[in-house]
Amino acid sequence: MASIKGKSTAYISRAENLSQRAYYFIRDKIVEQKYRPGEPILESSISDELDISRTPVREALKLLERENLVNIYPRRGAFITSISLEKVREIYQLRGIIEGEVACLVAPHIPDDKLVKIEKKLNAVKKEFDQLGDKNVERAVKAGRELHDLIFDTLGNKTLIEIMEKIKFDAERGCDFASHKADNVLIFLNQHLEIIKALKERDGEKAKFLLNKHIREAKESVI
Repeated sequence: MASIKGKSTAYISRAENLSQRAYYFIRDKIVEQKYRPGEPILESSISDELDISRTPVREALKLLERENLVNIYPRRGAFITSISLEKVREIYQLRGIIEGEVACLVAPHIPDDKLVKIEKKLNAVKKEFDQLGDKNVERAVKAGRELHDLIFDTLGNKTLIEIMEKIKFDAERGCDFASHKADNVLIFLNQHLEIIKALKERDGEKAKFLLNKHIREAKESVI
């Protein structure tokens, strides 16, 4: 078996997978506001919860620090970074400039099957909300993100995708600030369904209008 510096490729692959597992676990907790700004991240708690050693947790934290989601201090540990209202405002401003135009461009050829898949998820959450009053924020937000990602992926502009990737996590945190406000769950869910309807009808201008409206109202609800 091939090895690198005395370690098998299988060992290295497993170590990377464990680091990725820890990375996504911590990142999702931050984005979903289950880990709050300023809160310490305890390596021991995460390693126990994931049933892994602390080494991949440390590697995950280094990645998250590069993405400005955590700060690591010598002898103190890692802490969740804060995101300012000014940063949220700037992100929504950027999204308002870009996303509506992209939706207009992709409307003629965005895949119907993928739109229907997201639509079904949103309707399932809406049904639970209407019948049970269950505001399943995480599921609604996740399906909404899938719609935004699909719009950019359909455009296929690698440079634009790279630009949006750079602000992705701060954008998601800003989105969660808005979505976790009690009255916004159903409002944003219905807005996403309206955007999907416009895209399925191949109405780019309507999709652009609705997406810009959605972003504007999300921004106003936070700021």
